[in-house]
Amino acid sequence: MENSAGYIVGHLPGPLRVLHGTAVIVTDVLGITGNLLVIILIVTTSKLRTSHNAFVCNHSLVNLLLSIVFLPFYAVAVLAGKWPEALDPILCRFSAHFSALLWHVSLINHCALAINRYLLVGKSPAVYDKYCGRKPIAFVLLSTWFLAVAVAVIFHVKFESQYQPLFSFCITNVDPGSRLIVTVISSITVVTGMIVIPVQYYRIFRVVQASGRQFLRPTAMVPVALAETALPRRGPHPRSSASRSVTKEEIRLIKMSVIVTLVYLLSYVPISVISVIGMYNPVVFRGARLGVFILSLTPAVDPVIYAWMNRNIRKACCRVIRCQQLAHAARRR
Repeated sequence: MENSAGYIVGHLPGPLRVLHGTAVIVTDVLGITGNLLVIILIVTTSKLRTSHNAFVCNHSLVNLLLSIVFLPFYAVAVLAGKWPEALDPILCRFSAHFSALLWHVSLINHCALAINRYLLVGKSPAVYDKYCGRKPIAFVLLSTWFLAVAVAVIFHVKFESQYQPLFSFCITNVDPGSRLIVTVISSITVVTGMIVIPVQYYRIFRVVQASGRQFLRPTAMVPVALAETALPRRGPHPRSSASRSVTKEEIRLIKMSVIVTLVYLLSYVPISVISVIGMYNPVVFRGARLGVFILSLTPAVDPVIYAWMNRNIRKACCRVIRCQQLAHAARRR
C-alpha cells in the first residue's frame, strides 16, 4: 500500500509499538540527563576546559537538543502510530528539519575533532597553538552550526514534511524534480564525513606508530610532553617545540573520540543511505524504522562513553554525585 507521496505505508502492531515507544522514552530521559551533566561538568570544571572537550561539549549540546526537540515527538508519534492530531502539523515540519540540522552539526563536529586530534599529535606545538587556541576553536564551533543551518534553511524553504509510518516519524517530501539536488547534498555530506574522519584518525595512528609506541597498548610515556590541560592562551605552550611524545591520557582520549565517532557513523550512515536510495526505490524504506531507532540511541550512549573513557569527566561526575549525597544527608539531619 502507498500513500499520496508514493511511499509504502506500514504500521507496527500494538505491543511492538508500545515497546518501541517505551524504549524511545527511556533513551530520551537518559539523553537529557547524561548530556546535560556532561555540559555542566565541562563548563564548571576548569580542568575539563580543553580544546578536545570543547568539541565534546558541542556534541553534547547537539545530543541534548535532540533529546528535547526530536525524541519526545518521536516517542509520541511511535506510541500513537501517526502524527497526533493534537499536535500542530507545523511541529512535524519543524522537528524533521531541526533534527536533520542537529545531525549535520554533529557530523561536522566529528570532522573538526578528528582534525584537532591530528594537529595535537602530528604537528608542532606552535602549529597546534595557532589553529587550536580559544578563538580558532570558537570560530570552528560556530562554523559547524552555520554550515548546518545553511543546509537546513534550504530544505526548510524548499520542501514540506509529513509523517511517514515506515520511519515512525516526519520526513521531508522530495518531489521528483528535486531528487537530484537532494541526492547531491546528502551524498556530499555523508561522503565528506566518511573520508575526512577515517583519514585523520589513520594519520594519527601512523604518527603514534612512528613514534615507537603502540596505539592500542601505549607503554613508555612522557607525562608532561603533550599534556593538554587547558585551551591554549597566548604565550609559550608548555610543550617544547621539538617534543612529539604522546601521553597515555591523550591516546585514551583519541580512542574515546574514535569510539564516539564510530557510534555516530554506524547510526547515521544507514538511515542516510536508506533516505537517499528510498527516493528512487521506496521498497528500501522498509528498513527506515530500525534505522531511525538506532539513530535515536546515540544521545543516550555518548555520555556513557565519555564517563567510561575520560578519567577527568568520570572524576568530576563522581564528585558531583558525592556532593549531592552529602547535601541530602545534611538535610535529613
